[in-house]
Amino acid sequence: MKITTAQAQDIPQLVQIWHEGWHQAHGDIVSAALVATRQPDEFTARMTEDLPDVRVGRDEQGIAGFYILKQDELYQLYVDPALKGRGVAQALMASVEADLTGRTAWLACTVGNLRAARFYEKCGWHRAETVSYTAPTRDGSVTLDVWRYEKQIG
Repeated sequence: MKITTAQAQDIPQLVQIWHEGWHQAHGDIVSAALVATRQPDEFTARMTEDLPDVRVGRDEQGIAGFYILKQDELYQLYVDPALKGRGVAQALMASVEADLTGRTAWLACTVGNLRAARFYEKCGWHRAETVSYTAPTRDGSVTLDVWRYEKQIG
C-alpha cells in the first residue's frame, strides 16, 4: 500500500468512505441528533478543512482508506467498507505510527465501537480512560463519551 498526502481531487471518494464508514461504526451507538448531522456535506467541509493533514492509502484499485492526524491525535482512520478485513487498517496504522514516532499518541473511540476498540488494542494501544468529547457538527457540537486510547510510539 502506498501512503500519500490527499489531493483536492480525492475529496469525493474520501467523503464517501468517511460517510459510509462513520454510519456503519456509529449509527447505532450515538444520539439520533449526531447521526442526523453526519451528512456528506458536513464530511466534505471537514475533509476540505483538514486536507493538508489527510494521508491516503492507495492500492492497485485506488483509494483504500485514509487517516487524519492533528498533532499527537489520530483524529480519524477509515477504510473503504468493501476492503475491511484485508489489511488496509493495519497498513494505515503502521503509517500513523511512523508519523508519530517518539510521541505519546492518542485517539478517541466512541464508547460502544467495539470493532474499532479491538483493532486499537490489537495494535498495542491501551485504553487510558473514558472522557467526554466534543464532536464538531455543522450546527455547533455534540458531547459524547469516548474511550481515550494512548500509545507511546517508539
